[in-house]
Amino acid sequence: MKNKGLTNRFRREFCKMKKIGIIASLSLILMLIMTATALASATSGPHGSFTTNTNGCAACHKTHTAQGKWLISSMAAGSQNDVYRVCMYCHQAGVGSHYDEANGQIMDSTTTNSTTSPSAKWATSAGGFNYMPGIEGAAALTTTSTVTSNHSVANSNGTTQVVPGGYASGGIELRCDSCHDPHGSTNDRLLVPSVKILSTTGQTISVNTVSSGRIGIAVANALTNETVIYQDDNMSSFCGACHTDFFNTSALSGENTSGSYTTGLYRHRVNMSWNSWTGSTPNSSSFMVLPLGAGNGGTDVTCITCHFAHGTSVSVTNYTSATAGVRPATLLRMDERGVCQNCHLKQTGAAPTITAAPSTYQVDKTHLVVTFSGYLDPATATNTANYSITTLGAPSAATLQPTAKVGKQVLLTIGSTSVTSYTLTVTGVKDLNGTTITTGNTFTWTGQ
Repeated sequence: MKNKGLTNRFRREFCKMKKIGIIASLSLILMLIMTATALASATSGPHGSFTTNTNGCAACHKTHTAQGKWLISSMAAGSQNDVYRVCMYCHQAGVGSHYDEANGQIMDSTTTNSTTSPSAKWATSAGGFNYMPGIEGAAALTTTSTVTSNHSVANSNGTTQVVPGGYASGGIELRCDSCHDPHGSTNDRLLVPSVKILSTTGQTISVNTVSSGRIGIAVANALTNETVIYQDDNMSSFCGACHTDFFNTSALSGENTSGSYTTGLYRHRVNMSWNSWTGSTPNSSSFMVLPLGAGNGGTDVTCITCHFAHGTSVSVTNYTSATAGVRPATLLRMDERGVCQNCHLKQTGAAPTITAAPSTYQVDKTHLVVTFSGYLDPATATNTANYSITTLGAPSAATLQPTAKVGKQVLLTIGSTSVTSYTLTVTGVKDLNGTTITTGNTFTWTGQ
């Protein structure tokens, strides 16, 4: 009897463990399904995750009455290449997509029909092909400026171009699908896992498959004021598929010449920690605002640390245009060579000052734009206590533009103004060197 009771007890315990195992397995399966669903949603949007009974194909294709090859149903007007016109049919202002890649803006998805009448417009992480946001946020306040450099994906069919640091004989044809897969991808932003570069004769000259097939991009607050984290250093490998010579990961690479297509030149290293610099001026992680890769504890410099992927509106006045085909702005994230200063911090001691004419600052009765001469430390620039307006006091909000990470303009939300004269005083705002504004920190203007 004792053995029988023991046996029954073992049975009960076994059944209990079996139930727990089944529940755990079901939970794991559910988690994997949810993860796969979230991944498909994050990476492909309307471009992928098709099923056998999908209606998604009809969004872009018509079987018998298409306007273009590949049975494309509709294409944007223009003289650009067919791929660009297909993409821009949706990815421009007031059309189908929340991502306006032509203007580098995201149409806020928090309101109904927001692509044609958005409540707000936010800067994309890649920049724009034609324009870039100046002021982002509420749609009525937003501004844009013309890009000074972009990836030239809008050329007419068959146009080739030479790639800086890459295959130089005859060039390649660059289109949207050079980097993105229109039918979906395992990578976020539809990035292709394998970049294949062709010569003008159709010969494959470079194939770069990113390790593990994933380009790590994690997006927070998607379709609104989103931020992007570059999860690993595969992004540099992705860019290096075309810009072969610039993908240099060797230690002390700046001390050695390198290059397959542009030889005998020195290259800045990528995929190394930004704060590993050991020069005479130390780095300060408190003021690092450029996007970094996840390697070395999230401190790695990748190609995207210094450059936008689509286009930029920064200004560059001092450059050498004859060196290795380098163009003035070259997709940089900061004016001049501010990206260098953000890492190396060769402090000049010159404090940031308020620039431009005060009369151009007030956007409407309750918003003021303050433009500084240098890029700002986000913590001090967004501290409302550092701003004071006569009779109105401190603003209720201070937002650094255009992405709340890299910027020289601050949008202040102030009390309602009239025709009275006002004076703004700025104290405690620092630039990326940690230098605090002390002079040129006030201006007076007549309110609206």
